[in-house]
Amino acid sequence: MKTLVAFYSRSGTTRKVAAELARILHADLEEIYCEKPYRGLFGYLAAARDSLSGKLPEITPVKHAPGAYDLVILAGPLWAGHASPVLRRYAKEHKGQFKKVGFVLTHGGSSPKTAFAELETLVGLKPTSVMAVRRAMVDKNDYELALSDFAGPIRFKEEAVF
Repeated sequence: MKTLVAFYSRSGTTRKVAAELARILHADLEEIYCEKPYRGLFGYLAAARDSLSGKLPEITPVKHAPGAYDLVILAGPLWAGHASPVLRRYAKEHKGQFKKVGFVLTHGGSSPKTAFAELETLVGLKPTSVMAVRRAMVDKNDYELALSDFAGPIRFKEEAVF
C-alpha cells in the first residue's frame, strides 16, 4: 500500500511525529508550507485567530499528489480546539483526491474530537484511523510506542495485500 504522510508543523512537534510515522510505515513525507508562515508571537496570535475564525491561509504547491497514494495520513497541530488552518486548507484543496485517510493531531491537552470531525468533513471520507499525541510525550521522546500501535494495523493491512 502506497502511503503518504502529509503534515504541517509550526513549532517542530508535528514534524518530529510525522517523520517517525513515515519511517515506521515506509511512507513518503510531504511538509505543507503556508505562504505567510505563523512565526513569532504575532504568528502565534494570528494562528489562534485564524483557527477560531475558520480562515484558511494560502499554502504552497505540494510535491506529492495525494491521489497517487492508497492512504494519506494528515498530521498537524491542534490550535484552539481545531486542526491548524494550514492542514484544513490542504484537506479542502485536495478533497476528492484521497482514497483513504488517517489523522494525527499533536496537542497540549485539548480534546481533538472537533478537529477530527472537521477534517473528516473537509476530506469527505471517514478516516481509517485517528490519533492524538500530547506535546509533552513528544518533548520527552515518549511517543514512539504509541505511533507503532497506530501504525500496526496499517502495516498489517499492507503486508496482507502482498
